[in-house]
Amino acid sequence: GARHLGAFSHFEDNGHQYTYHPSPTNISGEDWHTWGVEWTPGKVRYTLDGTVWAEETDIRAVPTKPMYLGFVMACHQACDVGQANWEVDWIAIY
Repeated sequence: GARHLGAFSHFEDNGHQYTYHPSPTNISGEDWHTWGVEWTPGKVRYTLDGTVWAEETDIRAVPTKPMYLGFVMACHQACDVGQANWEVDWIAIY
């Protein structure tokens, strides 16, 4: 199956809400890449190999409190891809 990646921002606004940004369609999760998240007041930018591929500016979805790093490997619809693994070389938070 296709191994596409995306970025979500979950927030509370009269119930659980979220925004979703799919990764560029020509990028496969099967290849090595450098992914990044730049969080500044009023904006979250998602980078891929040094290039911004999505930007979150919905003020409800831009955190104003400390965040944590989370990774989720899941199918959000019926999928039959079998076993999957992630290989992470390094993570830096600053």
